[in-house]
Amino acid sequence: NGSGAKDVVSCVDDLVEFALELRKPQLISAETARIATTTQFADLEGVVPGVGRFNPCNWGFGPEIHGAKHPHWMGTRNSASTFGHFGGTGSFIWHDPVANISCIALCRVEFDNWALHYWPQFFDALLDE
Repeated sequence: NGSGAKDVVSCVDDLVEFALELRKPQLISAETARIATTTQFADLEGVVPGVGRFNPCNWGFGPEIHGAKHPHWMGTRNSASTFGHFGGTGSFIWHDPVANISCIALCRVEFDNWALHYWPQFFDALLDE
């Protein structure tokens, strides 16, 4: 019972396996991974909760696609093809296929302006390494 948008429970090890599966599929087909992680709804206008309204607001089948959204919870150095998701508990997962870097963090501090302030800086520093 519950919503995939807010009721998923996991651990870092499982999310690492999930990110690896989307990067190099072993359990799902490469086509399924591609459809899940690339823009499927290019002209969709929408809201990223806690961040703002975007047009377009690109999504794959599950993850949000970074695209050209700004300001955004991802960094300014994340490629447009970066896909990921964040939760209301301040947790996130993303993968940047251009840089071939994934980033995962679990948290129990409610997503708010602190995340919008610190996450992009952290992600940009990570991508600068």
